[in-house]
Amino acid sequence: MITVEACLRQEAAGASADLVSRVHALVRGSGIVTEGQLLKLSADATLVANLRHVRVSDVPGGAADGSTVRAAVHVHPLFEEEAAEEAADDNDAESSVAFQMWTLPAAEFDGLWETLLYEEEVKPQLLRYVSTAMRFSDLGVDSRIIGWNRVVLLHGPPGTGKTSLCKGLAQKLAIQMSSVYAQAAHPTPPPRAENGSKCPKPNPRIFTPVPTPPTPLYLPPRRYLTRHHPLRGI
Repeated sequence: MITVEACLRQEAAGASADLVSRVHALVRGSGIVTEGQLLKLSADATLVANLRHVRVSDVPGGAADGSTVRAAVHVHPLFEEEAAEEAADDNDAESSVAFQMWTLPAAEFDGLWETLLYEEEVKPQLLRYVSTAMRFSDLGVDSRIIGWNRVVLLHGPPGTGKTSLCKGLAQKLAIQMSSVYAQAAHPTPPPRAENGSKCPKPNPRIFTPVPTPPTPLYLPPRRYLTRHHPLRGI
């Protein structure tokens, strides 16, 4: 089983059974496909008119025969909005950003996951764990029967890609879990202040409540964390 992500154009009407069927046919006609590969759409005018690109993802072993392998197709939009920000509430002369909030899947993160290279299978293991945890939550699995942690901590020296991995993971979950949390696939854009750059408070109406899902966390800048958080070893 491989995963195929079909990215909609802004002017496209949306996902349809015909569009998904055409993506399946594209995969079958592409021969050997590799992880991260962008498939050529030029032979199908409908795909060209409706999709920005089709990317092959999550290929066990790194390569597979598209004519025989099973493919899970995820059709998704890309949102162009810039990140909403909130300034930290402190008395320092130097302003700090307390958090940033993106509407996912974000155009800014498109292709980010594929650029991250690790010696071990960090990415597939992380994606499987978090997606499984989200499905457990959606199904109401009793944590007293099956123990699972709702928090994922990424740790390592500065510059090892923790923030990029977190962003890429959130992007992948937004694409591949959209069928589970369908309301999240087309959210209302984040609220903006009059200058278009700041978001005073998160708008709770953006999100549809789901039963206790694991919460993706985006850590604030390191200098803010070390000044305000007692766990300086993070």
